[in-house]
Amino acid sequence: MSALATFLQQVRGQLELPRYRHLPKVLALAAVFCVAATLAWLPGVTERLAQRENKVGDALKSIQTDITELDRLKGRALPTKMAGVPLKEAVAASLASQRPALSVELVDAARVRVQGTCDFDSLVRWLGDVQRSHRLGVVSLAVTRRDAGVAVDMILSSSRE
Repeated sequence: MSALATFLQQVRGQLELPRYRHLPKVLALAAVFCVAATLAWLPGVTERLAQRENKVGDALKSIQTDITELDRLKGRALPTKMAGVPLKEAVAASLASQRPALSVELVDAARVRVQGTCDFDSLVRWLGDVQRSHRLGVVSLAVTRRDAGVAVDMILSSSRE
């Protein structure tokens, strides 16, 4: 007799003992329970996977939109940096088009000081325009409320500080 046949005969003999007579029924019941649990679990899994797939698809679309925006921004030419008197003249010309009562003076080659009074909303719009058109950043800004507007004392720079 082979070793496998001997082993199977021993297992069969053990199952025929009175203490193990219900074991095949218990094993069959456990197998049925496992199959039923798996069948109940599968629809929920597929639904969760579909939801996760939708979220990943939305995230991918968002990333593709961001990549498109980055490519568009890479193609934009930045305005040249100015220094010295041309910087002062450009800021003064930009202020003249906005008509606030602000004066411009040169601090050094890369910075200008802007002082005076104006409407706060027009000041914020002008700062956005000057940042876009001349690449100027705010180094310091002091704003004080006055009657109908604000008093402003700020330093703008064409270099990163």
